[in-house]
Amino acid sequence: MGGVGIALAMIGVVICPITSGDTAFRSARLTLADWFKIDQDSYANRLKLCIPVLGVGAFLGIGNALGFINYTVIWRYFSWTNQTLAMIVLWEEELLKSDLKALNADVQVSQEEYDEVVAIKSMFLLSDYQ
Repeated sequence: MGGVGIALAMIGVVICPITSGDTAFRSARLTLADWFKIDQDSYANRLKLCIPVLGVGAFLGIGNALGFINYTVIWRYFSWTNQTLAMIVLWEEELLKSDLKALNADVQVSQEEYDEVVAIKSMFLLSDYQ
């Protein structure tokens, strides 16, 4: 296998799952913060959401390890919610795209709306926005 093969195997087995889990927990925390309107600038507010989210993850992981919870059931619900969230985001982007097309120099917008346009319109421009 050699040194390169061992390094690739370690990346595939250790690093990729850790970064995927980190991203999943971070996105869950930020989604909950957005739903409940909890500002995430301070560490205290981050911990208010991190501890319960990580607690649920630990409960599910330990339950699976001890045989109390069937991981295939957890995965089924995870994949369903992941696909549902992706579908909702794509719908929202399509609505936003039509709103962005309607904007021109004569339209008055608030600072918050302007910031959203500046952040999001560039994504469409980079992906062959029509």
